[in-house]
Order: sequence, then structure tokens, then C-alpha cells
Amino acid sequence: MIKSYFGTAVMLFITISQAAAYYLRPEGVSLDSYSRMVEFMGALTQEFSGYRAVQSSGGAAGGVVSEGQGYGLLISSTVAASLDKSDPRREEAVTFAYQLFLGWKKMCQLTDGGSCQEGGYYCGSDQYPCLPNWMFSGDITAVWGTGSAPDGDEDGILGLIILVETTRNEDRAWWQEVAEWTYFSCKAFMDFNTQLSSSGNHRILKLGSCFGGWDCSNPSYFAPAHYTAFRNFMTEYAEMFNSDNPCEGEEYKPMWDNLIRTTYLVLEANQCPSTGLVTNWYKPNENDPSTGGSVAGDCAYSGTPYAEFGSEACRTMWRVALDYLWNGLPGRSDVFLQRIASQATSKLRLVNNGCSSSSCNAEIALDTPSSCFVASVLEPWTDIPFMLGPMSTAMMFPLPASDPESPYQQQALNFAADRIDSSAIIDYYSGSWIAISTITLSGDI
Repeated sequence: MIKSYFGTAVMLFITISQAAAYYLRPEGVSLDSYSRMVEFMGALTQEFSGYRAVQSSGGAAGGVVSEGQGYGLLISSTVAASLDKSDPRREEAVTFAYQLFLGWKKMCQLTDGGSCQEGGYYCGSDQYPCLPNWMFSGDITAVWGTGSAPDGDEDGILGLIILVETTRNEDRAWWQEVAEWTYFSCKAFMDFNTQLSSSGNHRILKLGSCFGGWDCSNPSYFAPAHYTAFRNFMTEYAEMFNSDNPCEGEEYKPMWDNLIRTTYLVLEANQCPSTGLVTNWYKPNENDPSTGGSVAGDCAYSGTPYAEFGSEACRTMWRVALDYLWNGLPGRSDVFLQRIASQATSKLRLVNNGCSSSSCNAEIALDTPSSCFVASVLEPWTDIPFMLGPMSTAMMFPLPASDPESPYQQQALNFAADRIDSSAIIDYYSGSWIAISTITLSGDI
């Protein structure tokens, strides 16, 4: 796991003693992260002159989107970090990651004033916006959609952090540029993708550099493990990359802490206590993010129903699971994950050789009590990799013995992991989550 790879030497991730002391791993499933990365690159990316681009499709996607480019950076950098430096496959993973960075850089170079980052062009010698527009043509030569998308930004930046740290102290001509680009990307993320409440007490993630925040949010964008890494990266590298203000990392630290704290308050308010589910879209209560809030039609994008646990919301499970795996702080991710792991286990233990889907057994369908914000679920959730994959990573949180589903959890996790492992990467969104779920369930991230 990456947290143990970095250990305490560079302080980017919480030390091993503070990370999850125990987590479940699937049994009897191969889960080969390297092979998944190669499959992902072959099926979903295209190499141009020196750079690589992830080709997207479906939903609001098409061409190259920052979401997909971010997935590619995260997957390839994680695989590189998981392999021993003597392993010849590691150089292949590093090359993929660097090619994807060059694609990301090209996206930033094509991003201009329409990205709502005025006064904050930090990246590269020519000071490009660090947060790329969200959509480009397939060869990244034309802008198709303006403004940043924080889900793509955060996964891409996290991938860059992992790439920088796994190649630190190696003789690579590009390391300084990538590390500096990563530092200022963390800074830009805070400056342009977050919003302070009117009281100044809470900081929330926006829907992008140009809109969203307290008037509309997406729970699946909230990524506390990422923000912890961004905070620590800025603290570690401020003196190296901002000699004019070597204390900048420390100055930004309270902002990151506030964002992490607010993230969990909003998730707590949106999550159904009895099922663990969250909605695709959500309007938080700015005065007290831990209570209230609402779901409504004026806060819904990407063609997904606002009150559904669907293609957006499912990603929340992986983002919180990653915080547990890396940081494992009591009273934070564990409360959130126990709820969803318990319900997922209660459904998956009903699977049998004759039926493994809600399409043939309604009892496998996830519950949606009327007392909660979630009114519907994208079914059959066990047959959809981008639903089952993130859910399976949440099940790595070990249920306490007092939970009645605890005796069945390992069996349920094994089923989910086996189904992910036997799925092929043939389309963009499900394929991406097959790969991300694989690097997580394997323990490589």
C-alpha cells in the first residue's frame, strides 16, 4: 500500500501507525494491478506525439475530459509506486504516468480566461492555469468545455503527487517540472475549487472553478484523503517552489483542515444513517453543514437524477474508503463506512449460484427508506462495475463484531472482488472503475 511505501520519510501521507490498523482484503482473487493498468491504457488511451490522452464516452463525457485524464494519472502512478524499483514493469508505469502528465499539461496550456482562474496562473514558466478546462477534443487540440471539474482535478493532482514521490531522488530530467506543477496545482485547487461560507467557519468544495459550492454540491467529489495529501505536499515543498513565501504551505494548512472537516459534515448530513447511501447531487446547509440541506431539481447536472444513488454518488464510497485506508482516523471515515459496508454485506450475502443480481432477486436491491434523501438506486447495482467497484472498496472497512452482518462480510467482499476481477475493460466509465477498484482491493494504493 502506498502509505507504507512512503512511510514517514516525506510526510505526504499519514504515518503507518496512524493509518488503518486493519482492513479486509479479498480472498481467492488475483487482482493484478499492473495487468489492469496495461488493459486500461490499451483500451482507453491514445498516444500522440509524446503525450497520452484518455478517451472518454457516455453521459456528459466525450473526447478527453479531466475526469478520465485524472483516472489515468492515478492508476499509472499507483502501479509505479507499488512495484519495486528493480522490477522492469515499473518503468513502463512511470512512462505511462509521465505521458499522461504531458497530456494534462497540454490541457492546461489550452485553458484560458474562460476557466475562472483569473489572477492565479501559476503553472509552468509561461504561467498557465493549473486546473484545466474539463473537456477537450480527443487529441487535445481544441477546447470543448470550459471551467475546471474538481473530481478530475483532484484525481489528477493526487496521481501527480504519487508520481513525484515515487520518483523522488531519481535522475529524471522532468522531475523538477512535474513536482513544481504539482505544488502549484494543489494551491490552485484550494484557491479556485473551494468556497468559504459567509460566516467564515466552513469551506466547501465547489462544482468547478466557475460554479457551485454552497448552492449546489456533489458528494462524490468530496475526497478527504486527497486533501490530506495536498495539504502535506504543500507543507513539504513550499520552501522549494515558493521562495518568496516559504511558509505558504503552513498558511494553507488551516484551509485544508477546514475543507476536510466540512467535507465530513456535509457527508454526514447527506448520508442515510440506516443504509449508508448518498445522493448524486445535494444542496448543503451553509449555516450548519452537519444538518438540514436538501435535494432539488435546480441542483443536478450530468444528466443524473439528483435524489438517486447512481453513477455520480457511487464514487463517494471509494473516496471515503481511501481516507480510511491511508489515514484511519477514528470518528471520521469509520462512521461513514460502517453504514454502507453493513448494507452492502446484507445484500451480497443473498447472492447464490442461481441469482447474483437485483434483476432476478429483488432482495439484493439496495434499500431507499422515505426518511432519507436517496429516493432511488441505479439498478442492478451488482451488475454495473462503476457501482459495484466503489462499493466493494468501502467493504474493506471491517465491520465491528457487534454488527449482525460482520460474519458475512468476508464472503460478500470476495464475491464483489471476484466479479470486478472477472470484468473486462471495454468502456470508459465502468472500465475506469474496474481499474481503480482493482488497485484498491489489491492493497496497492
